[in-house]
Amino acid sequence: MKKLIVLVVLTFLLAVGSFSTKATWDVGASSGSTDGLNESWRLGANPYIDKDFLLKPVVVTSVTTHSSQGTCVITKVAIKARGKAVRSVRLRWYLSTEEKLGRVIATGETAEIQVPGGILPGSTKELECRVLSFDEIRSKVLEVKSNSRDLRIDVDIAKVKFEDAQTWREQAKSRLDYMTRQDRDKAVLAKASFNPATGKTLVPVVQIGTITTV
Repeated sequence: MKKLIVLVVLTFLLAVGSFSTKATWDVGASSGSTDGLNESWRLGANPYIDKDFLLKPVVVTSVTTHSSQGTCVITKVAIKARGKAVRSVRLRWYLSTEEKLGRVIATGETAEIQVPGGILPGSTKELECRVLSFDEIRSKVLEVKSNSRDLRIDVDIAKVKFEDAQTWREQAKSRLDYMTRQDRDKAVLAKASFNPATGKTLVPVVQIGTITTV
């Protein structure tokens, strides 16, 4: 069992690098705005990796941004399905600063995004969709009282509709709780302790989110 747990931990450490991809753009003065935002802000876009990341049925694993007409736009995300096939998703984004990491300044959701062909269990699919642009959060940025010019956007799953018509949704957060090493080890231990013959784990696992039938 110890060897199995170590193997799973190492496998996760190798994979988590792809989850942590961060794209950064300089925004602000370059956009030519006249609303007082005449300083250069750096905007980083990330998948939201919280303490329950390994236990969720569906997660965002990467975020892609590009510059459009002088502003930063999030245009693509990769979604991984674990136990069930996914039909559609709704995404949620959180705005914070690197200086006060985890303190949410603003949040919002996309409309429901249909997934052509669905996402099969255990697979990942990139979705091309407009999640957020810097112009949409410009007013909130102006209100930020911070010495830091590094802004952070975390993208998470808000709601999922599965192919079997069930749905799963996650509560919006007022503060972000990023995964720590202890959280990771606990989640990995729970997954490694799972016995498929009995359907039980040696470590209790708390249900994440809410699953309902439509």
